[in-house]
Amino acid sequence: MLQGLSLGKGLFATADNAFGLLAATCLGGSTVVNWCTSLRPPADVLEEWERDHGIDGLTGVEFRDALDAVERRLNVNTLESHRNPNNQALWDGARALGYRVETVPRNVQGCGDCGPCAYGCPHRAKQDALVTYVQDAYAAGAQVLVHCAAERILTRGGQVIGVEATATDPASGRRRRVAVRCTTVVLAGGAIFSPALLLRSGIGNAMVGQRLRLHPVTAGVGIYAHPIELWSGHPQTAACTEFARLTGTHGFTIEVAPAHPGLAAMAIPWASGEDHKRQMARLAHLAAFIVLVRDYRWGRVTVTARGDPVVHYRLHPEDQRLMLRGLEEMGKIHLAAGAREIYSLHTRRVAVRRDEPDAATRFARGVRAAGIRPNALALFSAHLMGGLPMGSDPRRAAVDPSGQVYGVRGLYVADASVFPSAPSVNPMIAIMAMAHRTTQRVAAG
Repeated sequence: MLQGLSLGKGLFATADNAFGLLAATCLGGSTVVNWCTSLRPPADVLEEWERDHGIDGLTGVEFRDALDAVERRLNVNTLESHRNPNNQALWDGARALGYRVETVPRNVQGCGDCGPCAYGCPHRAKQDALVTYVQDAYAAGAQVLVHCAAERILTRGGQVIGVEATATDPASGRRRRVAVRCTTVVLAGGAIFSPALLLRSGIGNAMVGQRLRLHPVTAGVGIYAHPIELWSGHPQTAACTEFARLTGTHGFTIEVAPAHPGLAAMAIPWASGEDHKRQMARLAHLAAFIVLVRDYRWGRVTVTARGDPVVHYRLHPEDQRLMLRGLEEMGKIHLAAGAREIYSLHTRRVAVRRDEPDAATRFARGVRAAGIRPNALALFSAHLMGGLPMGSDPRRAAVDPSGQVYGVRGLYVADASVFPSAPSVNPMIAIMAMAHRTTQRVAAG
C-alpha cells in the first residue's frame, strides 16, 4: 500500500536526498494516508498571513465559518483519541516534567485500534477527502477520471480554456490523450505537483515554484520495559506544545510517530547486520517521538526537461537550532516516561542508557556534537506547503487573495501550495479551510 498510494513509492526526496518527503498520489490525496491529526491553524499565524501577506478575512467570521464547515464534514472530535502506549509515553513524560501536553482531535467515526492509518483506512472510519468531499462531488454529478495525469493547462489571451491530460489503462498500459475544455479550472495537485504543472504550462509569474515550506521533522527513540507496539492503536493522539512559541511564532512541537515494522526497519540507523537484528528484536518495546519545526527558510520546486518535479530545500541555521533543542527535550521526555535507553536517528546514532549518570545531559551533548547535517540524520516531512504562495503583492505571491493565479483569469488554486508560510501545526484542516474559502469565492463569481 505504501508503494501504491505514495509519491515515489514512499521514497521521494529532496534533490540532495537529505529530506524524505511523504505525500500521496491517490484519489483523496494525502488525507487518505495521514494520521488523522486535525488541528486548527493558530490565530497568530492567521494574523501573520492577513497582516504581512494581505490575505483578507482570515481573522474574521468568513474563515471561522470555513473551519467550522470543514470540521463538521470531517467529524473532527477528541472522543476517539485514545492513547496507545506510544502516545501514553509522550503524555506521561511531558506531564512528569510539567510540560504542556494536549489531546489531539482526529477526523474519524467508528475508529478501531488496527493502526494502519498511513496505508489507507480499511474500515472507512477515517473521514478523509475520499469518503467525504470526493463522494459528495460524485453524488452531485461530478465526473472523476482516475489513472489520468494533468500535463498542461491551456490558456488564450490570459484566460484559461482547458486542461490536457494523459490517461493510462492500468490493465494494458495503453495511454491516450484527454482534453477538457472549460473556462474555470481549480488546481489541487499539492505543493509539488501544482507548481510543476504551472511550470510545465509556462503559466504564472516569477513566484511559481517559490517559497516551498516543509515543517522539517526528525525522530528519536526510547526503549521501554513494557510493550509499546507502535504499529497498533490510534497513531497520533497526544502532542507536547510546550515549545511551540520559543521565538515569536517559531518553535517546535513534539508528537508521536507510528511505524509498521517494515518502515521501522528502514528508519533505524544501520551500524551492522548484527546490530540491526538486535534493534529489530526489541522493536515491540520501542516508542518513537518526532520533533516538528516551523521553518524559517523556504525551498523551491523546479521541473526537469521532461517536466518532472524536483524539490530543493535546505535548513536555516535557526531551524537547526530548534531541531537540536527539540531532540534534547524529546530525550528528557522519554527518560521521564521511564525509557531504559534513548537514541537519535543520526547515521552514527547518539545513544544513552537510563542508568548512565546524567543521562539527559549526556544525550543533549551527544546530539549537539553530532549536529544537523544533510544525510547524517534522518530528516523528513509529511507537510508539503507553499510553492504557489498567496498574497496581495504579485512580487511576493503567485496567487492572489481570492486564490486566482496572477495573470490567468479563471485559474484558481485550492491546496497547500497557497500557504505563504508554514502554519506550525499539522496542516490538513488549514488546507481544507483555505480550499473551502477559495471555492466559495469561485462559486459566488
